[in-house]
Amino acid sequence: MEWTQAAFLCWAGVLHFRRGRRNHGDPVAWAVFGGLALLCASFLARELDIDSWGTPLFGKTLEAVLRGLLVISWLGFARFLWKNFKLLYQAFPSTTGTPVIVLTVIGGSLYLASWPFEKELFSLPENTMKFWGQLLQIFACTLFFMGSLAKLSQLGTE
Repeated sequence: MEWTQAAFLCWAGVLHFRRGRRNHGDPVAWAVFGGLALLCASFLARELDIDSWGTPLFGKTLEAVLRGLLVISWLGFARFLWKNFKLLYQAFPSTTGTPVIVLTVIGGSLYLASWPFEKELFSLPENTMKFWGQLLQIFACTLFFMGSLAKLSQLGTE
């Protein structure tokens, strides 16, 4: 199930990134698609057990490098948002109701709802907790993927 979630997140991230690159001249479309690609990459890094790949030293080093690159990418994205704040603020009402954003918000909510099950905060049997946590996460990843296929129609972009 973890690998299915990883595949959906990877595909969604790649599709968002490609759409963002295609609309690179439009700061609003780049902010939406670039941000969603970065979000999918961050969820993917969380979903994969990178530290268990190869030798213990290699896995931990690889995970630290990837997480560091994600932090640097988020800082660069925050800088981009800050530079284009006025334009993005004006476009905010027209982008929030788009299928891309709606599906992503619902998927993110499901992902957040899975957290208490992963941390076993409820007094349910362990298998039940894992089942519900994984079920919510697979639905969330599916919605992220479906969102990557949806159009940002109000902006006139693909």
